[in-house]
Amino acid sequence: YTFQVEQVEKGVEQIENLIKTYGGSVLSSSVYAPSADKDEKVGVITVRVPEDAFDAFRADAKKIAKRVDDEQVQASDVTEQYIDLQARLSTMKAEEQALIEILKQAKSVEDTLKVRVELARVRSDIESMEGTIKYLDSQTNYSTVTISLTEEGLLKSEEFDAGNTFQNAIRSLVNAWKQTAQTFIIVIVY
Repeated sequence: YTFQVEQVEKGVEQIENLIKTYGGSVLSSSVYAPSADKDEKVGVITVRVPEDAFDAFRADAKKIAKRVDDEQVQASDVTEQYIDLQARLSTMKAEEQALIEILKQAKSVEDTLKVRVELARVRSDIESMEGTIKYLDSQTNYSTVTISLTEEGLLKSEEFDAGNTFQNAIRSLVNAWKQTAQTFIIVIVY
């Protein structure tokens, strides 16, 4: 989203408070001035909102804006990846059980060590898959929303001011004459 607001800091604060009411969290937040010679600021805030509160949060967040300049919603389906991981996890757990049975029947130290190495690899793979499944669960339970905020004045074009334009023109002319005079003096002295 891209919001136009009166004051960026206030807008960011309002979004931070709003996300708390929906049980979400702020992932990142920044406010900066894009130009050193202007007071206007820009802000970017990224939040995570519970999936069941996504539409309500979006509606309330838009109320903070004076104007919504851009709105994009993207979704990604992880169902196939999730099902594949669950199947592979089931296979790996069955392999783990088979290795435990083989370990119980091992007769030599060499056989025991070989089975333990293989068992450690399988357990590592199982933990990795379980971690990925937990991550996918967290991704499907929450939505990530990034909102850029700009102040009204930043998007307005500067108004024409004849007085300032005239003063800038005179100043430029005087500077040009000074530069020409300095160059002329240097040439004469040289």
